[in-house]
Amino acid sequence: MPFNYEQVLESETLTLDLRMPLIQRVSVVRCHSASRITWHSHAGYELLLLSEGATTYEFEEGTTADLTGGQFLIIPPEVVHRGLNDLRTPTSLCGVMFAPTFSNAGQHSPFSLDELAWLQKQLDYAALKPLKMNVALRSQVKALPNEIKSYSADSIQKVLRIRLMMCEILFEVATRFEGPTVLLPTTLVEQAIQYMRKNLDNPTSMRQLARSIGCSRPKLFQIFKEATGLTPNDYWQRIRIEDAYHRLHSSTDSITKIAMDCGFTTSQYFCTVFRKYWGLSPSECRKRPTLVDPSTAQQYVATLLSDGQLRAGHLIKAAGH
Repeated sequence: MPFNYEQVLESETLTLDLRMPLIQRVSVVRCHSASRITWHSHAGYELLLLSEGATTYEFEEGTTADLTGGQFLIIPPEVVHRGLNDLRTPTSLCGVMFAPTFSNAGQHSPFSLDELAWLQKQLDYAALKPLKMNVALRSQVKALPNEIKSYSADSIQKVLRIRLMMCEILFEVATRFEGPTVLLPTTLVEQAIQYMRKNLDNPTSMRQLARSIGCSRPKLFQIFKEATGLTPNDYWQRIRIEDAYHRLHSSTDSITKIAMDCGFTTSQYFCTVFRKYWGLSPSECRKRPTLVDPSTAQQYVATLLSDGQLRAGHLIKAAGH
């Protein structure tokens, strides 16, 4: 059975080996099943680059950001956030934490003080808005996991390669913010999603779905992957599981009936998929309250600070990012 994986270059390693204070943390995450991300914040900016899958982040003021494969998201310093319902759903991503405001942030980077100020302005302008990666950024994100995996502080080439990649990624992100726009699905993808939502309880072939919106099956997969980062099959399964989650809390229907109503042929398979996405069984989910009110986030973080479980501006590490 696939397992969740995370490889991280932490602050101390990066500072000593790269001698590049701008970059504080680099991580590669592959989640094959749901993992926990509770309320936390960071001292610097956090850049999340999603290569596959889809997940949702929630912020203390009550807003959310839906992030899908091929998109990235900037979270500013000290912004308290978490995965929706304390979870990151199955996904693959790269995360970078960086601090352009540090007094020595320009050391061993191509950025001058004025350019770091420009970088910060670009990031603040488009913070918390999911944006589509361009071709260059996608290429960097695709290569980064292998570079992190083979990283060695004893290799000058490896150190230089990581240093250059970090600067290239930040440059591509900052220039992508010129006139930022939130990524929206194409009309055909919107039509496909509407069809999916109307047919949650009706297992339909991809060929029939493609025919319903007037395109070929290969074209359907191509435009869907480009717009959402997911295959049509994966997207359909996700919205079925989301609908099942809400039905568990809004009705007294049996788990078997909910499974059938959401298009699953057996309750056993439904329970397996549900646990993959929500980290618990349908029966366990039904016994628990629904999503925590985001207004409690600040209070929750304050409690952790008082208990010594979290240092201000640092990550809560809980089975993942």
